[in-house]
Amino acid sequence: MLSLKESISVPFGSLQNCQRTREWTPLEPGKEGNKFYAPGVGFIMDIHTKGEARKLELINITTR
Repeated sequence: MLSLKESISVPFGSLQNCQRTREWTPLEPGKEGNKFYAPGVGFIMDIHTKGEARKLELINITTR
């Protein structure tokens, strides 16, 4: 874990006190990314920081 106090804006909305983690695997050397999680929501964003450029963001939540 890198931080517990990130402020993140995604299409879903602006969220405070988000957790940021750094993720990598020896199975894919040269690839690394940061994932962000918001309290009460869960996963909200994934940004590749090394290797292939990619960004995934939470757009919507549907509840039943």
